[in-house]
Amino acid sequence: MFYTSGGSAEEVAALIRGWWYMGAAPGAGVKPYTSTDATWSMPLYFYQIGLWQKLAGIGPLPARLLSLAIGVLDGILLFLICKRLTANTVASAAAAFIFLATPATVFAFATATPAATIALFHLAAVWLIVAHMGRPKIWASIAIGAISAALYFYRQDMILAVIVLLPLYAVSVGRGERAKHAAIAVAALALCAGGLLAVFPPKLMSYALRLPVIYP
Repeated sequence: MFYTSGGSAEEVAALIRGWWYMGAAPGAGVKPYTSTDATWSMPLYFYQIGLWQKLAGIGPLPARLLSLAIGVLDGILLFLICKRLTANTVASAAAAFIFLATPATVFAFATATPAATIALFHLAAVWLIVAHMGRPKIWASIAIGAISAALYFYRQDMILAVIVLLPLYAVSVGRGERAKHAAIAVAALALCAGGLLAVFPPKLMSYALRLPVIYP
């Protein structure tokens, strides 16, 4: 599973940037989207992996173990989603097993990449949709907006997931409160995205606007 002790090019880049951004001491980190690091990648995973390196040590192995742990949470969430939809424990467990045992999933979740974390956010959004179908809660609407922002600022191409998840959530809450909860979710998304854009240098704004749908 740990296919190389040295790490792939993507893993190495993530580990280096994560350590740069978090810094050896508080406030000593490199600021992305500046002349020091003119990256065009979305920032959140680098901070996640940087924080983990400070806690668990530098290198690909601790980072891969984190991805594996998050992958287990992915499987649990998928089980809960399927159980909610089918009320069948065996079928739900089988779905989670098939998902986690697929070679592509095993490979992706055993790397120091944002794959497992993105899957966790995606599955969390789906769980919010199925768990609150016809019974919307304000906190759930806020959560799905925040998750949508996180998805985008982990991987830019996740805008394609966001434009499916938000309308699906709006439809699931029911006609009576659809507009209210859709507005709450969009407002949460806008506030989270605006907060992130305010924290980082202006260059991130120009990169964030380069949506993959219209800017390959």
